[in-house]
Amino acid sequence: MSLMFLLTIIGVIFGYSFLNSDNSNTAKFISELKGHDLKVKDITKEVRKEMPQLDLKTAVLMVEENERVYIENPVSAEESIKELIPVLTNPSVDFTGIPHLYQQDELVISYFGQNKKLLSALEEILGKSLVE
Repeated sequence: MSLMFLLTIIGVIFGYSFLNSDNSNTAKFISELKGHDLKVKDITKEVRKEMPQLDLKTAVLMVEENERVYIENPVSAEESIKELIPVLTNPSVDFTGIPHLYQQDELVISYFGQNKKLLSALEEILGKSLVE
């Protein structure tokens, strides 16, 4: 299963609310990442051009030049996480990077990778990943 397919599933499962830079929780999260000396850029528009099947209500950040962080604002973060964890922990799913899943207030944040600086910042800001 590809990452693009997984992101499509995430969009369908969650029924996301629209996210934009004015969302206070999203802005707070971005500010916290920058506070950890991370370079952060909103690349949502660019990603939608290369991945048109990506849910239109998903925000994507580029962190440290090559790491993507996905931010969703689902109707119920708890329900969304319950539905997503089995997908992320399924050994038959082939991810492009190691999946990490976090919750901050109503936001569900996912990252697929191993960047130690980013992972350290995510853990400090959001706590331990919900998937191991």
